[in-house]
Amino acid sequence: MLIIPRTKISITYRELLRFILGLGSWISRDKADNLIEDFETAFSARYNFPQGLAVCKARTSFFLVLQALPLEKGGEVIISGLHIADFVNMIRLAGFIPIVADLEENGLSVNPRDLEKKITTRTQLVLVTHLSGYATNMEQILRITKPLGIFVIEDCSQSVTSSINNRMLGTFGDAAIFSLSLLKPICTIEGGFVLSRNRSLIEKLREQTSSWSSPSRISLLI
Repeated sequence: MLIIPRTKISITYRELLRFILGLGSWISRDKADNLIEDFETAFSARYNFPQGLAVCKARTSFFLVLQALPLEKGGEVIISGLHIADFVNMIRLAGFIPIVADLEENGLSVNPRDLEKKITTRTQLVLVTHLSGYATNMEQILRITKPLGIFVIEDCSQSVTSSINNRMLGTFGDAAIFSLSLLKPICTIEGGFVLSRNRSLIEKLREQTSSWSSPSRISLLI
C-alpha cells in the first residue's frame, strides 16, 4: 500500500512562526495585489499558460467557471464518485444537475466506460478529479467528450506535479482548478486557482471577483 503523508508539515517551526507573525504585520492593498499577481504569474508559468486567477477556494473557482462557460442551465454535469461534497452543491447552485460516474475498479480515476454510459443529450460538462497524484487517462476522456462538444474541467488540487506522457495534468481540459488549502501540495492556508488557455474566460472570472474583499487575517491566523 502506498503511504501518502498528507499531514506531514514540510517547513520548519521557525518558518511557520515567521509566517504567523507576518500575518499580524500591516501590508498595503497595493503590495498585497502585487504579491498575488506575482503568485498568479509564477503558478501559471509552470503550465506555460497565460496568467491564471487566484481565488478563495477551489469550489468557488469551480462555481465561477460553471457560471462563465456557455452552458445551458438545467443541463447535466458529470463528476466522479469521489470528491468533496461541496462540488455537488456548486453544481446545483449554478443551476445544473450533478450526475455521478463510477470509479475504475481498484482505482481512483473516473471509469471512462461508465462515463460514456452517463452522457446524454443534456450533458454540458465533465469534471475530472485527479486524486492523490494519480492521473486520469485524459486522452481517453477527451476522445469521448470532444466529438460531442462537452466541456471538460480538471480538478488538480492533489496533482500539481503529475503528468501523462510528459504533459502536465491541468493542460488537457477547457480549464483546470486547484485547491490551495490545508493538506494540499501547495498551501496558502485558504485558496484556490483557475487555469485556462481561454484568456477571455480568465478575464471574465477576474471581472467577477474584482470587487471581492480580502479575508480577515484573524480567521487566517486561527
